Amino acid sequence: MNGSSGSLLKATGLWRRTSAKGNEYFAGRLGGVKVVILENRDRTSDSDPTNVPYFADGQGAPKTAADARPPASKPAQAKPAARTRQSPSKPSKQ
Repeated sequence: MNGSSGSLLKATGLWRRTSAKGNEYFAGRLGGVKVVILENRDRTSDSDPTNVPYFADGQGAPKTAADARPPASKPAQAKPAARTRQSPSKPSKQ
């Protein structure tokens, strides 16, 4: 970043990885957060970003770049709430 008057602050390190399908991506950690940077496959013009960062909880972090990619946009379907049947309480004998 030539010509920048401010100093840069190093946030984390990233490692170049290759997925099982042969796609390259970058992965690393930022504290307890997993960082994965993938190529933007939805790019339609030069003004669109070339890469997109994704963040995941470090505990349930994606294992591969394909796992990190968000699912195709589908309308979310709400699951009906599970109903529990409660039996009436029995009168106690005294």
